[in-house]
Amino acid sequence: MTWEEFKVAFLKYHCPQAAVDRMTEEFLLMRQTNESIDELAGAFFDRAKFYPDVVSTEKAKIDRFYAMLTVEFKDIISPSSLTTLVDLINRCREREVELRRQEARGEKRKWEIVEQVVKKIKGGSPSKKPFNKFIPRGCKMCGKEHSGECRKGTMSYYKCGKPGHMANQCSSQIQLCYNCYKPGHNRADCRRLLSAVY
Repeated sequence: MTWEEFKVAFLKYHCPQAAVDRMTEEFLLMRQTNESIDELAGAFFDRAKFYPDVVSTEKAKIDRFYAMLTVEFKDIISPSSLTTLVDLINRCREREVELRRQEARGEKRKWEIVEQVVKKIKGGSPSKKPFNKFIPRGCKMCGKEHSGECRKGTMSYYKCGKPGHMANQCSSQIQLCYNCYKPGHNRADCRRLLSAVY
């Protein structure tokens, strides 16, 4: 048996294609979390030698390493202006030093500010209504947030103000404001509400 034949048989037994595919996918999905650039570069070089077809050219290496970086590096560094992976790693090291200096000065990183805004939006405010600060928090009668007279228990429909029927049974074309409960306009056009805002 020649060395090449032995290698093929050995790898087929000890390293099946499914395992190779899984490790290749892990390599392609690698992303920077809390690692420094040197630690990330070390992990990249350790794994890249097993996937020569994935990182066969210098451009492929640059693209793969760039894809692993966090937003704080990608915002500043452009891979198109670099010719070697070493250039990219050196630029990342310079950026890392600058980020540490900013942190030491107490400056908030741009990505942290964006993260806080996103969390605030996802967390949501108590109400997404545009005039929520002018609406009393929770009616004592019904427990819902509204202004004006509470109609709980009166069995009157908000559109026309008349009792005895449900919303889907109302034949009236009258528009009733949900803020002042007067006909002829919507809540968005309510003068009482707009004067409270301005």
